[in-house]
Amino acid sequence: MKINTDRIRLAAMALALAVSGYAAAHGQARPQHGGLVDNGGEITFEMVQQKDGITIFVDDHGNPVSTKGAIGELLLGSETGKRIASLIPSGQNRVRGAKPVYRAGDRLYVRLTLGDGSIVVGEFLTR
Repeated sequence: MKINTDRIRLAAMALALAVSGYAAAHGQARPQHGGLVDNGGEITFEMVQQKDGITIFVDDHGNPVSTKGAIGELLLGSETGKRIASLIPSGQNRVRGAKPVYRAGDRLYVRLTLGDGSIVVGEFLTR
């Protein structure tokens, strides 16, 4: 039985390209508003610092997620860490809170209960 090594190489290259394209499509999202981005599973969070507080934008694969009726919090260190900001709706797909106090390198967690009762969580590694 003769093995066609060219076909095997071609198949291996095609598989490698297919897998790399899948990984790139589900990689880290780019900031749309100049903030820090976290991909929390299907949901993407972007935290933008302002002088008087923070705004967190929420979307699902580029589609805005309604934050109408949402409540949330920004936590320091873990999903059960110290609350450093309460978050309230502030537009179609964003929540807003007081400016939190943290240091570069801290992990911040956002936990939102959306208006439909679903809970979404994200994590930011600060710079």
